[in-house]
Amino acid sequence: MKIPLIYKAKISKRLEVAAIAPVHKKKSEEWLSENRAALNAYNERVSQRKVFSEGLRMF
Repeated sequence: MKIPLIYKAKISKRLEVAAIAPVHKKKSEEWLSENRAALNAYNERVSQRKVFSEGLRMF
């Protein structure tokens, strides 16, 4: 029995997505750990000084 090409393409795409997902997650975790200090410093600065548009927002 021959499998139609459309089903082969869907299987290929699913395998590709499944293979990439763990790599993407690992890279995201590495980036976050490498940049955690900078993110915390930025959040602290914003909480102390607010953002430049604080008085301009209408919501």
